[in-house]
Amino acid sequence: MKKKEKHSFGIKGWWTIIFCGLLYYMMTGTSADGLNVMVPGFCELKGWDYSTLLSFSTIAGLVGMIIAFLTARLITKKGAKFVIVLSCIIAGAAFILYGYSSSMAMYLVTICFACGFAYVYSFQATGPVIAKWFPRKRGIVMGYVTAFMPLASATFLYLLNWLIATFGFQNGIAITGIMTIVLGIIGMFSIKNTPEEAGMLPDNMPMTEEAKKALKEESENYVSPWTAKKLLKNKVVWCIACAYGFMMLANTGVISQLVPRITVDKGYTAGMATVMFSVASLCGIVLSIAWGWLDTKIGTKKASFVMLIWFIISVVMNLIPNNTITLWISIVMIGGDLGGTANFLVSMTTRIFGRRDFDAAYGIIYPIFSVIRTMAFAFVGFFTKYVNDIFGQKYAGAYIGLIIACVISMIFVSQIDYDKFLGHDILRETE
Repeated sequence: MKKKEKHSFGIKGWWTIIFCGLLYYMMTGTSADGLNVMVPGFCELKGWDYSTLLSFSTIAGLVGMIIAFLTARLITKKGAKFVIVLSCIIAGAAFILYGYSSSMAMYLVTICFACGFAYVYSFQATGPVIAKWFPRKRGIVMGYVTAFMPLASATFLYLLNWLIATFGFQNGIAITGIMTIVLGIIGMFSIKNTPEEAGMLPDNMPMTEEAKKALKEESENYVSPWTAKKLLKNKVVWCIACAYGFMMLANTGVISQLVPRITVDKGYTAGMATVMFSVASLCGIVLSIAWGWLDTKIGTKKASFVMLIWFIISVVMNLIPNNTITLWISIVMIGGDLGGTANFLVSMTTRIFGRRDFDAAYGIIYPIFSVIRTMAFAFVGFFTKYVNDIFGQKYAGAYIGLIIACVISMIFVSQIDYDKFLGHDILRETE
């Protein structure tokens, strides 16, 4: 019976989980994995320089940081649902225009808006929804939600290639934009900011009528005492943002370098590298849920340490030269790195600030996290250039840099006072 209650989210709760997962799916497919097809496609179609288009993606990341700061305040004022719908429409429209880019200037502007708002409707805006719907079960819930990221890595490129083959390159990309807009419209009519708005309770848990009344009163017209100034002066805010910012930096770095590592350093064909990447993605689906379960079982802080140790071992395994067994072990383990970071960022913020003050805290934490995450390519590039040719491997230096990023993340995680609750909830979580 207890096990049944643990996963009894109700129909509306499960739909909220699936919808948030679909947002992660579209973000991963369009703004991350899809670029592996889109960028070379534009180079072939327009004759544009590949390295220049890649640099535009870096600029898009920087613009995305500005967008994150602006939308953070909008979430606090208008609610996460409003921002999700708005961001889906803007990102979708931008991807439609992106598909028909007639100049490099148009390409740059559209990719900035497309990717910037894709991160908003996924990473940024789903966090407040999860925190309010599932404050106690957020670990396993985020495990389900983030499993859609490796699912996208395993399937979206096949979908995109089919769309391009069927409808043409530009039309195929535009259709992904239409899909994003449709998803936003669906959310407009089917998603609520809080379970109370849907006639439910947090975590779908049973409550007395008195408790229901108290919860409803605490949710109405609440204004968090946590101002931006107070949050920026708070140590735990910086520790959470930096801990998971460096964790995501390592995550992004290992994935971006995985294919060249396999082809250049390990000597495998591009086809085999694709197979290995797909295996990592499929493993990531199961392991994302496993990280969510571990989060719920032992707590976010301990689970974060476990994941960082797991990450370091996966990279060390990958660094061992001329060993097929350790390479495959590393591929499976790297798959486990794909979803956990986004899981822990939301979970830790909820743990410390609760559901009522989550929006205010996350509005500061996420943009700082985003700044660090955006440094991934420059971070990896530095180590690739200046710490190279280790064990006769060109990209080994980059992976050593990622181990350093994990150690930095560990230091920040260790500084988070996990038992100090800074929120003002009537429903104080118990772990």
